[in-house]
Amino acid sequence: MRKFITLALADLKNVSRDSFLILIYCIPVFIALLFRFATPVIADFVVLWVDLTEHYAFIVSFLAFLTPSFVGMVMGFMLLDERDEDILSYMAVTPLTKSGYMLYRIVSPVIISFIMMYVILFIAHLTPIPVIRLIPVGLMASMEAPMLALFLAAFANNKVEGLAVYKLTSMIFLAPFVGYFVKSNWAFLAGILPPFWVSKAFLASFEPFTGYWLFVTIGFVIHGIFIYLMLGLFNRRIS
Repeated sequence: MRKFITLALADLKNVSRDSFLILIYCIPVFIALLFRFATPVIADFVVLWVDLTEHYAFIVSFLAFLTPSFVGMVMGFMLLDERDEDILSYMAVTPLTKSGYMLYRIVSPVIISFIMMYVILFIAHLTPIPVIRLIPVGLMASMEAPMLALFLAAFANNKVEGLAVYKLTSMIFLAPFVGYFVKSNWAFLAGILPPFWVSKAFLASFEPFTGYWLFVTIGFVIHGIFIYLMLGLFNRRIS
């Protein structure tokens, strides 16, 4: 545990020295503030055509996976730097070992994303949040952070390419729209993409029984599979 705390403090120092990484961490806060103050104004403007208040839970659900995605970007950039500096080879001969270091790189963004997600949701404050029922959803959504970090580190050669790869991954955020607006079982074809299950479980957490635990369970499995695959690709890249 002491080794992990030391690594966390080192990460904090590295991020604090990079204004770009600090900005990325602040983006979810800006988005949450935008949601909080702009959404009611827009809702009043379009009230004659659509009642946006009925869709507030869906709108807020985006913060549940947008936050981990930005954390994943930061962690991905850090992994890119460490890969170029061959930090993993150094870690392999330390008491922490390479596997211990990778465990830290997977678990730490999950913890950061989980905490940030709750803070961001309360900042947005568009609709009452079912705090307890969102705990499993938050943990599942937070798994997207290491998934995206490993994806960036596996396919990008530097931070510039990392930004391009991150933009490519933004296509997976179309899945929640499919799940929400397509009223057909065909919508579950989008379930191959992790954000689909985050959105489904998030919305189900507001209802007494709407397949909540089914969505959460499948979501954990899908995210776990993706992390496993991304970890394999990253290890292949550095071997």
